[in-house]
This record gives sequence, structure tokens and C-alpha cells, in this order.
Amino acid sequence: MLAVEHTDGLEPAISASQFQLYAQSIRGWRLPMGRTDALPSGASGLPLRYFTPDPITEIVARCSVAPFQRQHQGNDPAIALLFCRAASRNAAGEVDLLQSNRLCREVLATSQLPMDVPALISLAREIWPATTGLRREISFAGGSTASTATKIYAPHPELPQLMASLAELSHELPAIDPLVLSSLIGYFCANAHPFSDGNGRWSRLVALRISKSKGLVATSINITFQNLLKLGLATKVWPMTHHEGPEKYLRHAVTFEQLISKELSASGLSTISKSITKVISERCNNGKARRDVLLDIYGTGRLSKDRLRSLMPLSERSAANLLLQIEESGNGLLTSSDEILSASLLHRRTDEILRVAAIQTIEQ
Repeated sequence: MLAVEHTDGLEPAISASQFQLYAQSIRGWRLPMGRTDALPSGASGLPLRYFTPDPITEIVARCSVAPFQRQHQGNDPAIALLFCRAASRNAAGEVDLLQSNRLCREVLATSQLPMDVPALISLAREIWPATTGLRREISFAGGSTASTATKIYAPHPELPQLMASLAELSHELPAIDPLVLSSLIGYFCANAHPFSDGNGRWSRLVALRISKSKGLVATSINITFQNLLKLGLATKVWPMTHHEGPEKYLRHAVTFEQLISKELSASGLSTISKSITKVISERCNNGKARRDVLLDIYGTGRLSKDRLRSLMPLSERSAANLLLQIEESGNGLLTSSDEILSASLLHRRTDEILRVAAIQTIEQ
């Protein structure tokens, strides 16, 4: 196993030189990730080019790499929670609060593996309630019709086998680095595109659920990378990955994690988040109350005194004191007004770091 330099309180990504060693030795990183089939259009009879990813079990088997040496803080939910809102921004840049809370709950939840296909469909239904099962129609992007689209996803008869492979993977995970695993799962899910809607949000939720046991922080950073750069990945990186393998895609993911690890440590955000989580964990007297308070701060972005009193048997004075203690633990990044605590400064500072890292990743 290759050693890497540690950063303060965060799990560092592999260095560029070490990544190159892996890239040269792992043949699967340079192999196609699926196949393209020309099938006749039901409307015009003209051939349409569908891309179908290989089963995820096969992709992971040939791309697997031993976990990079990381610090134990790599499973610290206090750090992972910082990324949930950024990993939930929609195409307009707005935070999807429902998705943000889903990701926060997943960060805080114990393992729910293995999963079967009905469980995977149930996750999709949580995101898009109209989901009844796997799609039964053509799905495409980059055009108003299939004949003008730049991408046509896997034919729907392929979906049961693809989903079965994802369920199979969740039953027995190999020894693999979490950044690599979550990258491959995110790619597979988004490119299989098994549902009529909500595929992007579902892909990141599935990647988090399956990969977090290998490294919670690395996985959380990676799904944020997949969300913030989703347009560039879908239009530039993944089309190349289809046929050339995931090496360049993984290189972008590694670069993003390196930048985030460095900046979060330098800014003190990781220490501040740990301080906030510590106060909440010590003062909230039951597991559900702790979870819900963390969800309010990191998922929704606000916490009120009345909310505290609804979660725990606190007097007005005790609730006000607890709100003050939580505010003070934020080192100026949590602010209160009218008995409501806001985490907007905390999330804004995190967003600034993520935005800079995204730009620098693209430039590299």
C-alpha cells in the first residue's frame, strides 16, 4: 500500500505521482466502460446509438485498487456533513433541501447494506414519488428527439441485469479505495439511467450508501464533485470514459479531493464542524434528538429554540442556553437572531472552498 502525506484532520487523496503509478499498473483504468449499440428507431427506422455500461461488478473488479493509506478521521461524520448541501444543488445552483436532508441522514445512518433491486427502486421512489419501477421507454439527453440527442442511455431491456449487478456489488464489497468505488458507482448509475426522473440524485445517494463504509469523508467529497461538475462530466469527461476507461475521470476526482482536503484544513472548517458536532452530541440526550439537530444545521441550515424544545424536554432557559452553546461552537460561522440559529455563513464558506476547488479541477 502506498503512503501519502497527511493533512490536519482530513483523509488526503493520493499524490499525483502515486496516482500515475496506479494508472500505469491497473489495466482496467484504460479499458472501455461499456458498449455502444446501433439499434433501429421505432419511429424512423434509422439507427440510434445507445451506450450501455458494463455491469458494475465487472467494472469494479477490473478497476479495483487497494485503499489509499488514510487517517482514521476519514469516517468522521462531522466533516462529511459539511458537503451534503453542496452535493444537493440543482442545475440552477439552488439547494434541494429534501436531497440535502437525505444525504445528511445517510451520513448519520448505520449501514443499510446489502440492498436488493426493490430496495434500489425504493430509494428512487423516495426522490421521485412517481417512480413505479425501472423505466420502460427510451431515455436520451442533449437533443429534443432521440435522433438529434448527443447521448442515448441503455435500452430498457438491459436495465434489470444492470440493476441486479448493482445489488450484487452491495452484498460483498472488495477491498477498494472509497474515492474509486464511489466514482465508479456514480458513473455507472448515471449512465445506466434506470428511471424516468431523478437519476442524478439517486446515483449520488446510492454511491454514498454503498461506498461510505470504505471511507465516509472521501465518499462525501466525491459525490459533491459529481454534483458540482455534473455538466462537464456528462458532456466531456464521461463520453471519453465510455471508450478510453476511467483513468482521466479518476484523475479529476483525485485532484478535487486533494484541493478540498488542503483547503478545509487550512480554513479550520473541519475543526469548527467537529466542535459543533461535539457540543450537539454531548448536550442532546438521545440519538434521535442528536440526529435531528444535526439535520437542521447541516441539511436545512437553521435551528430554532422551539425546535430544540420539541425534540427534548427543555425549559425555555435551557433551550436558549443550548442554542447559545451551539452558536459559540461555530466560531462565528453560526449566527442567531430572534431565537433562530442560522448556519448560512458556515455553508457559504464551505461553498466558496468547493467552488474554487471545482474551478481549479477543471483547469487542471
